[in-house]
Amino acid sequence: MNKKFFLSSVILIITMSVLLGCQSNPASPDTGNQPDQLGNQRQDASAHRMNLGSYLIEFNKENLTATPIPLRSSELHLNLTKIFVNTMGLSVQIEPGESDPPNGLFAVDFTLIHPLPEHPEFSAFDIKGIVMAPGTLAIGSLIFSDIDETRVENADGYTRWWNPTEFTEPGIFGYTDGLFTNTTSNVLTATVNPYKYFADILDHSSGMQPVYNEPLTDEMGRGVFSDGSTNTRRYLIQFPMDPGPVVVFGYVIDGSWDIPDPNPPLEVPDDFPIAANQPEAYHVAVAEKVNTLFYDTETDLAGGVLRIQANVHDWQGQNNGDIASEVDAVRVFSPGLFNGGADVDYDSQTAVKTIYKADLTGIADPTK
Repeated sequence: MNKKFFLSSVILIITMSVLLGCQSNPASPDTGNQPDQLGNQRQDASAHRMNLGSYLIEFNKENLTATPIPLRSSELHLNLTKIFVNTMGLSVQIEPGESDPPNGLFAVDFTLIHPLPEHPEFSAFDIKGIVMAPGTLAIGSLIFSDIDETRVENADGYTRWWNPTEFTEPGIFGYTDGLFTNTTSNVLTATVNPYKYFADILDHSSGMQPVYNEPLTDEMGRGVFSDGSTNTRRYLIQFPMDPGPVVVFGYVIDGSWDIPDPNPPLEVPDDFPIAANQPEAYHVAVAEKVNTLFYDTETDLAGGVLRIQANVHDWQGQNNGDIASEVDAVRVFSPGLFNGGADVDYDSQTAVKTIYKADLTGIADPTK
């Protein structure tokens, strides 16, 4: 009997308990309203979400160089960080030793430079460099890049923020259509996109462990990107082949901030309220614990179980000592394994994470 074992891709959707229950259109959010991955918005007037800049990245496949082309810089609603936004440095460098251009894989170092070396009041939090890409994999109303489209193989997470399909209102709350120099934003159709996380505690190849294991009050805690610092993160980007690599894509820098007390702060990050960090979960890690899934090619029978564990990290819950209270539900979607979504059950929590577990079985009907 010829059996084929397989692991289906899994997508987790996290719903935070403070979100409004109704669906809303994130294309034109109000100041301080934050959409989650399902399109809900939360009311949090003290939290400031920033689009720090939008870029088109052009690759030269012959000499392995990359050039960031600014599309626009945002002017923030408080005008306190206008200098920070308009002058934040971005440089891009391809690493030939870890790249495989003939097969569309590029190792790319993105470096962000904070422009204000002596202004601790402009220290930022939860800085993300988001890769905007085409997408055709639909999970409900959400669109992801499929396996044959642009993908970040070592993403720290995924976000709905600033995708050009939904955030179209001109100004600080959008990735405005028509601002690309060599392409148009309607090509970047994924509404959930991968990112790498930039923080003082991370080097170019670090995982997220240093971020969530650092005490909140330490000088590099809370994912801080402090004034005057330079941070680099390495992206492993797999581009589609048509017939060579298709290597033009969008890039957005996202971040969070709030006014410190006192201002300027005496201690960073202590003098910044927890609202300076992003309100939604800042990291979700999924691990396979057991995989006995199989498909029998002779009898067309399938079975087994995929046991997964999801660790959810949230700043406000960590600060309050109860991360679980910040999460309403965790649902998993795996189109190749089963139709629809399934709830992931709460298991336990520690000081830095809430743990959810689920046993997944079944084979999706491809006709549905």
